[in-house]
Amino acid sequence: MNDLTGMVFGDLTVMSYDTNKKSGNHHYWKCLCKCGKEKSIREHHLKKENGVKTCGSGECRGVRKNLAGMRFGKLQVVEYSHNSGSEKGKKFPYWKCLCDCGTYKVIRGHSLTTGYIKSCGCLRETHKMSNHWLYQTWLGMMYRCYNQDGKDFKYWGGRGISVFEEWTNSPEPFIDWVENNLGEKPDKSYSLDRIDNNSGYFPGNLRWATAKQQLNNRRCSKQV
Repeated sequence: MNDLTGMVFGDLTVMSYDTNKKSGNHHYWKCLCKCGKEKSIREHHLKKENGVKTCGSGECRGVRKNLAGMRFGKLQVVEYSHNSGSEKGKKFPYWKCLCDCGTYKVIRGHSLTTGYIKSCGCLRETHKMSNHWLYQTWLGMMYRCYNQDGKDFKYWGGRGISVFEEWTNSPEPFIDWVENNLGEKPDKSYSLDRIDNNSGYFPGNLRWATAKQQLNNRRCSKQV
């Protein structure tokens, strides 16, 4: 039997021989996965071509999807960085990215693949619209639809509500459309509402509405 201690197989690093687990002539090794989990794995499954490369847990599945070399907006993914946990104990893969502006930033994979983040943050600086009265509306819309950690995500992005693609890279196209098609709010009691509550934030599906109107809109959708 060869000593595999210290050897690396994909995301698995062999820590030691598992003296407590043996099946017939098969040997098992204790391995540490990049996601932080330990698992005892049969030697044959480690050494064979196309063998086991991760612990197989739900926490490390995102690492299997290699984003290296892919582009998301202004971001080019350079390499896998690490896994990091949330308050609920779940772990997510993070990737080192190079922005077109020359800045490196480590970003959660889900934020890249959903389009929630498309730059290192320089887009917010270059469009110079953070002081516009519609900027916070755009920010809230993006947060509700694409931030899985948000407390209200399940009511928006979690049930398939999305944002018109041309509005996700920058707030400018969204602001232009609202100003040219909806105009200013009638008064402070109005906020942005989706006409079809089961559809997303798209041209033709938005209006200014009071809280009462929005509540009635949600009730109608439930009845239908």
